[in-house]
Amino acid sequence: MAEGIFSFIPWGLILWMLIRMGRAASKSKDEAGQRPRVPLGSAIAAAKIDRVPEEFATWQSRLRRFDPGPTRPELVLGIDVRGRFPISAPTKFVLAASVLDVGPHAANEEPPLRAVLTPDPMLQEADTLAFHTASSIGVVDPGTGFLQWSPALAILPQRLVPPEEGRRHYRILLVAYDGERPPRFDHGMVEGEVLWAASHDFNWEFFGEGYRTTELERLRTETTIMEFAIAATDPKTEHPATRARLERWIEERLSDTEFDEDFDRREMLTRALDEAFARAKRGSLDLERRVRSLLQADDIQAHRAIALALDLLLERGDPSGRIAGLLEHGEKFGIPRADIQAMIDKRVGGLTAGPTDADELHAILGIDPAWDEARVRAHLASLYMQWNSRAEALADPVRRAEAEKMLERIAKIRSTLTPDGNS
Repeated sequence: MAEGIFSFIPWGLILWMLIRMGRAASKSKDEAGQRPRVPLGSAIAAAKIDRVPEEFATWQSRLRRFDPGPTRPELVLGIDVRGRFPISAPTKFVLAASVLDVGPHAANEEPPLRAVLTPDPMLQEADTLAFHTASSIGVVDPGTGFLQWSPALAILPQRLVPPEEGRRHYRILLVAYDGERPPRFDHGMVEGEVLWAASHDFNWEFFGEGYRTTELERLRTETTIMEFAIAATDPKTEHPATRARLERWIEERLSDTEFDEDFDRREMLTRALDEAFARAKRGSLDLERRVRSLLQADDIQAHRAIALALDLLLERGDPSGRIAGLLEHGEKFGIPRADIQAMIDKRVGGLTAGPTDADELHAILGIDPAWDEARVRAHLASLYMQWNSRAEALADPVRRAEAEKMLERIAKIRSTLTPDGNS
């Protein structure tokens, strides 16, 4: 494949990549080194549909960079098109763009392509967090098109979230399709018929945390929470209720947002649980090490660790012997005894904090009762990304507590959805 911003993947390869079913907010600094290697853009006259002579018939696309300015708060990559519409009958013509992350590969190998996400709900695929933008041109006739380069779509690099942080190689996949028979978009890939397809590549320096990194960090934290709960309540794994409760806890975690469609949380958390039990049986599950590890995490995770340990004790029906130890660990985490007692009261009394009525929770989370489950899941995924980021960044304990409460509400609504959506 030819390199450079204007290189196009050959038609056969493009269609193979797009039509196959592939499941394979960045803190960007305004430095020249991070800008994609694309021509600098300028103002373009509004698109005008004309009859296009044969010599200008070829349908083409190009990518241009528009730096921030008085009317643009952030850098924009604009996609222009020109030529005859690639149609043979009157068609409701739609242009769409996805962005994929291109992984390392040899020159003679097909590159691994993975979805690029965005926290902006206005720029997401239906039912996923993957970046997607589309523009409907309307019903057009054969032989018509754009004689001049005309603006069609825009890519906002600073709103893209790749799998990993650092310097990323992005591929913009463009398709044109009949709006009356649209294809299905799935994490940047396309299933169905398209009228035309092409690609443009660019590089971008991503300074945030990639979503794959986020998944792995969450897995490490959840593993530590499980290990702490085992070491604090059943260090020799003698009680069958310990395993049963932790397996249910893992199932509850599966209702959390999965940013990475290839990330099998159930398998990884179950494997982590197996390894924790094996270490406990060998006597090598070091409680103090788990405490130190959790002390380095934020207080939200420390609260969750104490809460899980309490659940394990209450599951056995005889918590009195180790409650005192949990109070001491809570103090090491900086959790007041009153907070731990409130956790106990909540569990023993069957109480829940905040609203419990489903309609009230839906209203708080901005869920329209008319939405189907797929749209509800996508909305909750966006909310989770936003509130999880706030919870990790906020220094004010009151505001952090509110962020944690929102995460709990999101998890509560997810738990009411059918398991089929947790693929």
